[in-house]
Amino acid sequence: MAGGKENRKSRNLLVRPKAQLKLCLLLSAGFTIILGLIVFVMQNFSQYLNTLLSTNQIDTQTVILITSHLYYYLKLTAGIAGVFAVLGLAIGLWLTHRIFGPVIQISQHISKLIAGDYTSRIHLRSGDELKDLAASLNVLAEKLSQESKDSRPPAPGS
Repeated sequence: MAGGKENRKSRNLLVRPKAQLKLCLLLSAGFTIILGLIVFVMQNFSQYLNTLLSTNQIDTQTVILITSHLYYYLKLTAGIAGVFAVLGLAIGLWLTHRIFGPVIQISQHISKLIAGDYTSRIHLRSGDELKDLAASLNVLAEKLSQESKDSRPPAPGS
């Protein structure tokens, strides 16, 4: 039974708000680290250009031109990466709710059936196989409810 709880806990991980917040923070931290690495490389490249400039291997105008182009493309890359990171995160969270939400509802319903609660019903909005499965489980719950009523001994005095 303990293994089942751990398995259920891992399935619930992606639809819990706290877990989603942690995922967002993790992705933001990863994005920040990548941008930091890009800035680090740019700074080292700038130092390399300064070394070339100080040894008269390159002229000042060329250094200014190269640096301005590099910073322009760095800003452009960071902006595009940020948009795609936010878009990917939003789509990922939406898909997580769309896929795992019904699965968790069905799992909770089955747990209630196992515990003997035959009055529980599932109402899913999706129109896929999971909705068909939920409808079948509702029929099963109804039949179990009827059988449990039929198999009860008559009340004393009846």
